[in-house]
Amino acid sequence: MQPIVVQKGFNVDSFIDVKVFDKGSYLLPWHQHDAFELNYIVRGVGQRMIGNQIDTFKAGDMLLLGPRLPHAWKEHDQQELQGIKAITVKFDEAFQHSVLNTMHEFAPILSLLNKASSAVVIPDTLQAKLTDKIENLLMQTPARQLLSVLDILLTISEHETTTLLPDNKQVYQGVESQRAKDAINHIFATYLEPLDVSILADIAGVHPSSLGRLFKKNTGYSPTEFINQVRVNHACNLLMTTKLSVLEISSQSGYQNLSYFNRIFKLLKGDSPSAYKKKIRQSFQ
Repeated sequence: MQPIVVQKGFNVDSFIDVKVFDKGSYLLPWHQHDAFELNYIVRGVGQRMIGNQIDTFKAGDMLLLGPRLPHAWKEHDQQELQGIKAITVKFDEAFQHSVLNTMHEFAPILSLLNKASSAVVIPDTLQAKLTDKIENLLMQTPARQLLSVLDILLTISEHETTTLLPDNKQVYQGVESQRAKDAINHIFATYLEPLDVSILADIAGVHPSSLGRLFKKNTGYSPTEFINQVRVNHACNLLMTTKLSVLEISSQSGYQNLSYFNRIFKLLKGDSPSAYKKKIRQSFQ
């Protein structure tokens, strides 16, 4: 897999780190860092994992993530021709302590950042107001970036937002483990291929009997639950964007048994694949 093109790097003299990821192949491995992150998907669709929440992302999506909240991003395979473009804005906790804590006028922003530990979802109605502001960060000096990020955060804090995760850090903020990361990243990269516990255990460097405990601690899922989440999200994208039959989608999502695919899909999405596709079509009529 080719590296992601990064168009702007980190300025060590600034609190703000703005980057553009623009590449046909988009895989940001399972990781965490000591910084807040505003993530804006400019183009493309794929899967993301934030804490223990695995779902899809699409163009226009914006999330505000708190420090040490594990996350990963992966494009849907057929998106490689269109490509994925994303802008990330990072600012470390020193920004919160050295800038925001100094004036009571910043209280709304501090309240917003406290919610970021559960991943703040920026609503569609607000995204249009923020798009230009985020993109303009790429052309600004560090001082202008600082002022603009304050404006962006204040704008978000003035609107009603929801969080992606429950307010229970122990559910989704597992201990970062290189062994778990290796296995998780392997699943994201090869989930359409046959996978079993012995393969993942070998990649993680643990005994197969220990793999389940490792996954639960870091993701909240068993290895099988994790694989099914990723594969079913891929199937959802195929149901929404192609005219393939359910049998074809089952096969192209890593399932060789149609009845098992139907059962897992309904368990995770609440509908059969056919009913899910019908609902999606009706929503666009």
